[in-house]
Amino acid sequence: MHNFFLWLRAQTATPKRFLQGALAGLALSLLAACGGGGSSDSQNPVPDASSSPLPAAPLPAAPPPAAPPPAPVSLSGRATFDYVPNQSGQLIYGKTEARPIRNATLEVVDKDGKALTRTTTDDQGRYSVSLPSDQTVRLRVLAQIDANGTPIAVTDNTRAEALYAVESPAFASNTGTANVHAASGWTGSAYSESRSAAPFAILDTVYRAQRRLLALDPAARFKPLRLHWSTANKPASGNPASGDIEGTSFKPTLGMGHIYVLGQAEVDTDEYDESVITHEWGHYYQWTFSRDDSPGGPHGNEPLEMTLAFSEGWGDGLSGIINERHDYSDSLGPSQSSGFWLLLDGALPLETGWSRAYSIAQIVFQLGQQAGFSSIHQAMKNLANTPAFTSIFAFSDAVRRNNPNAGDTIDQLLRAHSIVTSKQSGDPFGTNETNDGGLAIPGVPPLALVMPIYQPLTLNTPSRGCSVNAAPLFKIDPALGIPNKLGNQRFMRFDALEAGWYRLYVQGVTRSDGTQAQPVLSVLERGARNWYRPLPPPGYRLMNLQAGPAVLSLEDKDVTDGKVLAGCIDVMITKAPAN
Repeated sequence: MHNFFLWLRAQTATPKRFLQGALAGLALSLLAACGGGGSSDSQNPVPDASSSPLPAAPLPAAPPPAAPPPAPVSLSGRATFDYVPNQSGQLIYGKTEARPIRNATLEVVDKDGKALTRTTTDDQGRYSVSLPSDQTVRLRVLAQIDANGTPIAVTDNTRAEALYAVESPAFASNTGTANVHAASGWTGSAYSESRSAAPFAILDTVYRAQRRLLALDPAARFKPLRLHWSTANKPASGNPASGDIEGTSFKPTLGMGHIYVLGQAEVDTDEYDESVITHEWGHYYQWTFSRDDSPGGPHGNEPLEMTLAFSEGWGDGLSGIINERHDYSDSLGPSQSSGFWLLLDGALPLETGWSRAYSIAQIVFQLGQQAGFSSIHQAMKNLANTPAFTSIFAFSDAVRRNNPNAGDTIDQLLRAHSIVTSKQSGDPFGTNETNDGGLAIPGVPPLALVMPIYQPLTLNTPSRGCSVNAAPLFKIDPALGIPNKLGNQRFMRFDALEAGWYRLYVQGVTRSDGTQAQPVLSVLERGARNWYRPLPPPGYRLMNLQAGPAVLSLEDKDVTDGKVLAGCIDVMITKAPAN
């Protein structure tokens, strides 16, 4: 039975028994000094100067030589974990197999838990160390790896981010061979034992993704990544320290990425859902090597806001490329047996287009199959500098710029999914797109619709953009909410003829019921999409623009809050007066 535990490094206090032994030794030394015959009495007179000299005392015998330290011995073996395959949305426990714990930190510790030596497992989970003989030791494997110089670890968000580890039973160091195994904890009908394999399954999925990328780009430098998993992690809003993580998701903070992973049995566990974990790693990839302008939030395959549709489709398609599987599979429910799966290279989805994440997933995956992951990786790096918001249009433009030979391939895939783009590079804006995603709401002015993708703005000329709630039209599940759906955002483009400071005036239009639209603005500034909620006084935003295209988006907060069906916002750009 291997021990599974959460391990926190701490400075070890001096054991009490050591202090007692030290004090006892000190006392013994003092007693020996006092018993040396320094006092006198009548029975043992001290000889005077006339007395006969005493014979010389013999020299003390030399102490025996210290025993040589025990010769070091070699110890080797393997570290493995239980892998449970996910087939078509359900975990198949009957096909559980032992897989190597790769590139992980392995320690040999003594009976007090002190590390005697440390090494790293290889791609087969093997290790080999040298250590003193005649020791009682255990193997300890930490759920952390090194990704080209960057640490990646799995911790428990419900226990102060303690690092996961698994230990073997104790054994003699002279054994020669010793293995350590992390078990799934599944006992036939439930998780009745420690789920020690889960952190290592998560870590191995991420390790696979890193390896695939490093094979293409050996110089790639990853940002630090922390993976948070707990058996208490559930799909609920609240405090992650209590396990309320909403869902498996990626959240960047300053200098470090975080992926939270569901783990509540019989509800939704994702440790063995490699598609799900790689999807979130795909968002980490965007944050590290590319750019992601998505607002995030709940979603399904309903028509989505343009940048969200691309981001989620990208994650699904990339998962197939990395894991070399032709589907996206997610397990959940009782016995983790009632999930769902999506084919990445099968029949077209029933609904296609630039606002559908499933369409984009198939495009990304099939492009990887035909043009190679290397072509996609280079395009994604170029996407970081697009003057448009990140979308399938900007991505296809980056593909053409990076690999002109892939132009026909990407165009064929786009056309199959009812997406129209320019065959010439240089159009990341979807200028020729005619697919409005089916957004047609009676009584809503034509400007409320999504065509063109970017509504043009002209200097000193008022313009109006509208935000609509498409949930009733598309019968969107209320649990998925209203924000971040098709029609919520109105994208706009302004072409600055010269660099300098500009004023963007924004004002909500009064509706027929007397209420006024509440503008929310986002602007692409210095390579990042910045949000202004609400727009602060005096009603305009100063923008320092370079010559060329500038993009922004508008929405009505009352629409995304579900209070009204539609709201419009007036905008105008002027040159800022010189100071």
